[in-house]
Amino acid sequence: MEIMKWAREIESLYEELIEKAKREKLNEIQDLREKQQNIMDAIYTRKQDVVNSALKRVSEDVYVGIDNFRDSLNKTTKIIEKKYQSKEKDLIETIINKLGLDF
Repeated sequence: MEIMKWAREIESLYEELIEKAKREKLNEIQDLREKQQNIMDAIYTRKQDVVNSALKRVSEDVYVGIDNFRDSLNKTTKIIEKKYQSKEKDLIETIINKLGLDF
């Protein structure tokens, strides 16, 4: 029965073609997954770079602010010390008088 043999050959060929198409599509899907993963990795890396850059800028701004505050505090402290030293005798006398300890 030649027809049955051809039918089996056609069926076998059909199954081989289906398997080949399935393997090719699975390979395409895997390639697409890898490409998408690479794209996602690149996006993540760019976002991480942006965050790190922003944190660095904020950190630098904070350090500049701290230095400015420290300088301002030192200047103010020196001014207060100078004023205290210039008025120290008057302050002591005023305190003694107010407490009534002026003998």
